Parts: sequence; C-alpha cells; structure tokens
Amino acid sequence: SAEHPGPEALDYLYQLALAYEKSHEYEEALVIHEKILEEDFSFGDVKARADGLRRALTEVKKALGGAKTVPAKPAMAVGDAKGRYKILKKVGQGGMGVVYQAEDTVLHRIVAYKVLPPAVRESPKILENFLQEARVAAALTHANIVTVYDTGKNDTDLFITMEFVDGMTLKEYLEQRSPIPVPELVQIAKQICLGLEYAHYRNVIHRDIKPANIMLTKDHIVKIMDFGLAKLVDDSLADKTTVKGTPMYMAPEQILGRGVDHQSDIYSLGCTLFRMATGRAPFTDGDLYYHHLHTLPPSPKQLNPQLPDVLERVILKCIEKDKARRYQKVHDILKDLEDQFSTE
Repeated sequence: SAEHPGPEALDYLYQLALAYEKSHEYEEALVIHEKILEEDFSFGDVKARADGLRRALTEVKKALGGAKTVPAKPAMAVGDAKGRYKILKKVGQGGMGVVYQAEDTVLHRIVAYKVLPPAVRESPKILENFLQEARVAAALTHANIVTVYDTGKNDTDLFITMEFVDGMTLKEYLEQRSPIPVPELVQIAKQICLGLEYAHYRNVIHRDIKPANIMLTKDHIVKIMDFGLAKLVDDSLADKTTVKGTPMYMAPEQILGRGVDHQSDIYSLGCTLFRMATGRAPFTDGDLYYHHLHTLPPSPKQLNPQLPDVLERVILKCIEKDKARRYQKVHDILKDLEDQFSTE
C-alpha cells in the first residue's frame, strides 16, 4: 500500500538479507526477512527463507543447550592492532556496526573506529554504495559535523574512521533531561541547522536525522554523525534493541518511497525538535507510517506550556506534510531562530 516502503526498498532489503545469510549472520537475516513479510507477505521466496532460518536457528539453539541467541563472532579485543589502528575500547553498537575508540598510530590521534556489518562487505553493490557515501561524507568539514577521516578494508573488517567525540548522543541526553529548557534547545537547534545548511549547500542529504545521530560534546557543541549511511542499512532493522522499523522521525515522502531531498531532513529535524521541546516524538503509538502521512501532530505548546509561540510555529512548519508548506531551506529556520532568539 502507499503507506509503506516501495518495491525498490523491499528489493534492497532482500539483497541485504541474502548478504547476511551468505556471511552466516542468520539472526540478522531473519529480522530483515520478517520486516519484508510485514510489508508484502508474498514477496519472492522470503516466506520459505524465513521459515528455513527459523528452523535452523531453533536447531542450533537446542544444540547449544537453549541459549537465547546464537553466539556472534568474537568481538575485537582491546589492544588488537588493525593495521595502523590500535583498538582501545568498545564504545557503542547500532545498526551501522560496532564502534571502538582507537588510536591512529601513524598520526597519533584518538579516533572512532566503526566496523561495518559483514553484510555490507559481502555485497558488492552495497559495498560500492558505502564507499561512495563515505567519500561524500569525508568531503564535509564543518564544526557541527563529525569528520570522517578514512575508510578501508583489512583481513576481517570493513571500517570507517572518524573524529572521536567525547560526549553523548542527544538521545542519551534526552533520557536524562527532557524536555530541554528553551535557551538550551535553541542553542542545540541552531547548531544542527548550521551543520545541515553546510551539507545541503553541497547537495549532501543526511536521510536519518534523529536524536541518536546527533552527538553533544561536554562543551555542548553539536556534531551530526553518519551522513548518508542511513541509505545502506536501516538502523531500526539491524539494531534489534529498538522497536523494529519504528519510523518516528521519517518524512512522509520517505515513507512513500518517493525519494528524499533536503526537505526530508527538515521534516526529521522538526520531529527531533518536537522531541526536545515536549519530551516525546510527534507520533508514538499505532501505525506511525499512517500518522506521518495523515494525522495532524499534537500541539507542542499543549504538551509543554512553557514553550514560546514562535518555537511552536517553527517546529510545526518543519513537520508540514505538504512540502510546499514546509520550510524550503534550513537557512530559513536558522533565520527565524536568529530573529527571535538572538540574545540566547
């Protein structure tokens, strides 16, 4: 139906699931096959594959004495040298892979070393897309964007190295402090806008703006991360700790599979600002695809009476369903924030 990913997206997911199967990551493959079945129950041979994987996983778990999950390949040990990079510690894991803090032994600096899922490495098409996206991201140099340094392959990993940000994600910050007080919210919003404006000016679209992809340093500098990587692996699929395929920040045109542009980032930014201003995303229950397409969002001010009218207007204009009524450029959001909160 019109409310779900188009056939192209399903075909892409199918290729990704096959790549996971090929690299023996069966649980990941099953998650993706199940996602495809949710959208189209009769898609190719997915039903048969999912049934086969379920049976195989049950057998393996029985053989392992009822373990909840099949053991993954061992993670890297601290002190492992990966060519020029020495692994210091694991700092995170999500849909786009495992992130380690590492030392670049050539340039003597600390970096974030992200190991991508085997499925990316195994599929030539996905690998080619990844390298292309990484090159684009590496060309972005801005104070509010995490700098990508390098990408490469060694014996075991496909990796990407980037600036190590000492801080936390906006998602983690919101779990401690939400809603965010207005002056601080405006400061964070302006910085996200500056980073996005710079990227959009260079025709680079993020595609997955959400609190988990925004870092805050200890000095409250905002850094947007994972530019373009969203196109490769849908974080909500591969990261089984999240509700499967929960598109809380996804623009209507993205849901319809009509292609994304800079205005899709603006919509996702609006949903992120809504979360910061009210303590919740615009839509949290029921069929989120349907809500993004058809349901009017609640009034941010009703959820947080402290919110100035002007900020409510900015947020609601970002999340207009009709692109003609949405902000056309990030610069216009920045201008409205500067005009109204210049002393903040």
